[in-house]
Amino acid sequence: FVHNTLWCFVHNTLWRFVHNTLWCFVHNTLWRFVHNTLWRFVHNTLWRFVHNTLWRFVHNTLWRFVHNTTSLHFA
Repeated sequence: FVHNTLWCFVHNTLWRFVHNTLWCFVHNTLWRFVHNTLWRFVHNTLWRFVHNTLWRFVHNTLWRFVHNTTSLHFA
């Protein structure tokens, strides 16, 4: 009886401790990894997309404007 009670207590306490410690560690590590990876990916993808889209838009608009102005000017 005493052995069983002690065993249960120790087992439960240890299990809770190990489980919580491991869980916290794994969770934090994984979370940081996933978060950083996702963030980098999303950030890079978004940045590239916005940058390319904006650049194309500005470039085309400016180019058209300059081209039209100069062609009208020299015509």
